[in-house]
Amino acid sequence: MSEIAKTKTKKPHGNLKWTVETVSNKVDEMMVILKNNPDDYNFLGTLLIDLGLYREIWGIWKRKFSNEVDLFSKMKLIDSVFEAKIVEAGMKGKLNPTLVIFALKNNYGWRDKKEIDLSGSMSISNMSSFVEGEEDE
Repeated sequence: MSEIAKTKTKKPHGNLKWTVETVSNKVDEMMVILKNNPDDYNFLGTLLIDLGLYREIWGIWKRKFSNEVDLFSKMKLIDSVFEAKIVEAGMKGKLNPTLVIFALKNNYGWRDKKEIDLSGSMSISNMSSFVEGEEDE
Protein backbone atom coordinates (compact mmCIF):
# COMPACT_ATOMS: atom_id res chain seq x y z
CA MET A 1 0.00 0.00 0.00
CA SER A 2 1.34 3.43 -0.90
CA GLU A 3 2.04 6.09 1.72
CA ILE A 4 -0.85 8.17 0.36
CA ALA A 5 -3.26 5.24 0.68
CA LYS A 6 -2.07 4.58 4.23
CA THR A 7 -2.64 8.22 5.13
CA LYS A 8 -6.15 8.23 3.68
CA THR A 9 -7.22 5.09 5.51
CA LYS A 10 -5.65 6.01 8.84
CA LYS A 11 -8.21 6.91 11.50
CA PRO A 12 -7.76 10.14 13.47
CA HIS A 13 -5.88 9.39 16.68
CA GLY A 14 -4.71 6.03 15.35
CA ASN A 15 -7.00 3.19 16.31
CA LEU A 16 -8.55 5.00 19.27
CA LYS A 17 -12.03 3.67 19.95
CA TRP A 18 -14.60 6.30 20.87
CA THR A 19 -16.00 5.14 24.18
CA VAL A 20 -17.89 7.13 26.79
CA GLU A 21 -14.60 7.57 28.64
CA THR A 22 -12.51 8.70 25.65
CA VAL A 23 -15.17 11.09 24.39
CA SER A 24 -15.78 12.44 27.90
CA ASN A 25 -12.08 13.20 28.18
CA LYS A 26 -12.10 15.07 24.85
CA VAL A 27 -15.25 17.00 25.76
CA ASP A 28 -13.76 17.94 29.14
CA GLU A 29 -10.62 19.10 27.35
CA MET A 30 -12.75 21.21 25.01
CA MET A 31 -14.56 22.80 27.96
CA VAL A 32 -11.25 23.73 29.62
CA ILE A 33 -9.93 25.23 26.38
CA LEU A 34 -13.11 27.28 25.91
CA LYS A 35 -13.00 28.49 29.51
CA ASN A 36 -9.34 29.50 29.33
CA ASN A 37 -9.49 30.96 25.80
CA PRO A 38 -13.05 32.28 25.30
CA ASP A 39 -12.13 34.67 22.49
CA ASP A 40 -9.97 32.24 20.53
CA TYR A 41 -12.79 30.07 19.21
CA ASN A 42 -15.88 31.26 17.38
CA PHE A 43 -16.57 28.03 15.53
CA LEU A 44 -16.80 24.49 16.85
CA GLY A 45 -14.94 23.15 13.82
CA THR A 46 -11.87 25.23 14.64
CA LEU A 47 -11.68 23.81 18.14
CA LEU A 48 -12.09 20.27 16.88
CA ILE A 49 -9.39 20.77 14.25
CA ASP A 50 -7.02 22.14 16.89
CA LEU A 51 -7.58 18.91 18.82
CA GLY A 52 -6.72 16.85 15.75
CA LEU A 53 -10.34 15.92 15.03
CA TYR A 54 -12.66 16.55 12.12
CA ARG A 55 -15.92 18.48 12.41
CA GLU A 56 -18.19 15.53 11.55
CA ILE A 57 -17.03 13.62 14.63
CA TRP A 58 -19.16 15.95 16.78
CA GLY A 59 -22.37 14.74 15.16
CA ILE A 60 -21.23 11.14 15.38
CA TRP A 61 -20.54 11.52 19.10
CA LYS A 62 -23.88 13.23 19.73
CA ARG A 63 -25.78 10.42 18.02
CA LYS A 64 -23.72 7.64 19.61
CA PHE A 65 -23.83 9.02 23.15
CA SER A 66 -27.25 10.69 23.22
CA ASN A 67 -28.31 8.38 26.09
CA GLU A 68 -25.28 9.27 28.23
CA VAL A 69 -26.88 12.11 30.20
CA ASP A 70 -23.74 13.69 31.69
CA LEU A 71 -21.71 13.53 28.50
CA PHE A 72 -24.58 14.68 26.30
CA SER A 73 -25.28 17.61 28.65
CA LYS A 74 -21.68 18.76 28.35
CA MET A 75 -21.87 18.50 24.58
CA LYS A 76 -25.09 20.54 24.53
CA LEU A 77 -23.39 23.15 26.72
CA ILE A 78 -20.53 23.44 24.23
CA ASP A 79 -23.09 23.75 21.40
CA SER A 80 -24.82 26.50 23.38
CA VAL A 81 -21.55 28.41 23.80
CA PHE A 82 -20.97 28.46 20.06
CA GLU A 83 -24.62 29.26 19.33
CA ALA A 84 -24.44 32.25 21.70
CA LYS A 85 -21.20 33.43 20.08
CA ILE A 86 -22.89 33.46 16.67
CA VAL A 87 -25.95 35.32 17.96
CA GLU A 88 -23.84 37.91 19.81
CA ALA A 89 -21.54 38.48 16.82
CA GLY A 90 -24.59 38.87 14.58
CA MET A 91 -26.26 41.34 16.92
CA LYS A 92 -23.06 43.40 17.13
CA GLY A 93 -22.76 43.45 13.34
CA LYS A 94 -19.49 41.49 13.37
CA LEU A 95 -20.88 38.77 11.08
CA ASN A 96 -22.86 38.92 7.88
CA PRO A 97 -26.56 38.46 8.77
CA THR A 98 -26.99 35.84 6.03
CA LEU A 99 -24.13 33.81 7.50
CA VAL A 100 -25.64 34.08 10.99
CA ILE A 101 -29.06 32.91 9.77
CA PHE A 102 -27.51 30.06 7.78
CA ALA A 103 -25.36 28.89 10.72
CA LEU A 104 -28.21 29.05 13.23
CA LYS A 105 -30.65 27.19 10.99
CA ASN A 106 -28.22 24.49 9.88
CA ASN A 107 -26.29 23.89 13.09
CA TYR A 108 -28.61 24.82 15.94
CA GLY A 109 -32.13 24.00 14.75
CA TRP A 110 -33.40 27.55 14.40
CA ARG A 111 -36.39 28.01 12.11
CA ASP A 112 -38.31 30.87 10.61
CA LYS A 113 -41.51 31.65 12.44
CA LYS A 114 -44.46 30.20 10.56
CA GLU A 115 -47.60 32.30 10.53
CA ILE A 116 -50.90 30.85 9.50
CA ASP A 117 -53.47 33.29 8.22
CA LEU A 118 -57.00 32.01 8.58
CA SER A 119 -59.45 33.92 6.48
CA GLY A 120 -63.17 33.90 6.87
CA SER A 121 -65.32 34.46 9.86
CA MET A 122 -67.69 32.54 12.02
CA SER A 123 -70.46 34.14 13.98
CA ILE A 124 -72.58 32.89 16.82
CA SER A 125 -75.54 32.50 14.48
CA ASN A 126 -73.48 30.27 12.18
CA MET A 127 -72.38 28.17 15.14
CA SER A 128 -75.87 27.77 16.55
CA SER A 129 -77.27 26.54 13.25
CA PHE A 130 -74.36 24.10 12.96
CA VAL A 131 -74.91 22.76 16.49
CA GLU A 132 -78.71 22.62 16.02
CA GLY A 133 -78.23 20.66 12.81
CA GLU A 134 -76.23 18.00 14.64
CA GLU A 135 -78.86 17.58 17.33
CA ASP A 136 -81.56 16.78 14.77
CA GLU A 137 -79.69 13.79 13.42
